[in-house]
Amino acid sequence: MILFERFLEKRYLDRQLSEQREVIAERLSGIRDQLESTLANNLSLINGLAAFITAYPDFT
Repeated sequence: MILFERFLEKRYLDRQLSEQREVIAERLSGIRDQLESTLANNLSLINGLAAFITAYPDFT
């Protein structure tokens, strides 16, 4: 009986851990998406600035 209880407890804990991992993975995915978007925007701005400087090197 004790072995069965331990088995059930281990299964329960494993399921909880799996669910927590899923939640964390979803949160990290959202954070990654935001970070990628911010980086893409910043790179676009940098490229635009570089193009402007190339087109107008004497602009002050």
